Amino acid sequence: MPTSHRELYYHLVWSTYERTPRLVDDLREQVHCFIREKALELGAQVHAVGGVSDHVHLVVQIPSTIAVSKFVADVKGASSHFVSQRTGEPGVFRWQRGYGAITFRKAELPRVVRYVQEQEQHHTEGPFE
Repeated sequence: MPTSHRELYYHLVWSTYERTPRLVDDLREQVHCFIREKALELGAQVHAVGGVSDHVHLVVQIPSTIAVSKFVADVKGASSHFVSQRTGEPGVFRWQRGYGAITFRKAELPRVVRYVQEQEQHHTEGPFE
């Protein structure tokens, strides 16, 4: 039986509802750790998680058995629940609908990882838009 090989690298981005800066202080790091753990639980290979107070970046390889949309929905849903529980405000925190997904070549992985890891510095230089 022939085998299949898939090696796709994704740079995923999504934001807080109405881009409200809710991921502040210690909560941002906790959310990034939770997102990493959830992605690993879903079988992804995580290369980087980063972002600032109003959005998240995730660089991953997603198993071929999971659609990108399902993967993102699962990570967003679980992390939204996590934030609501952490803040003691169930149902108050939520992510904006949708997400951005970009694939890139393996050779670009170090550059993309560095970009995600340097989000705070990047956003001090000017607005996202």
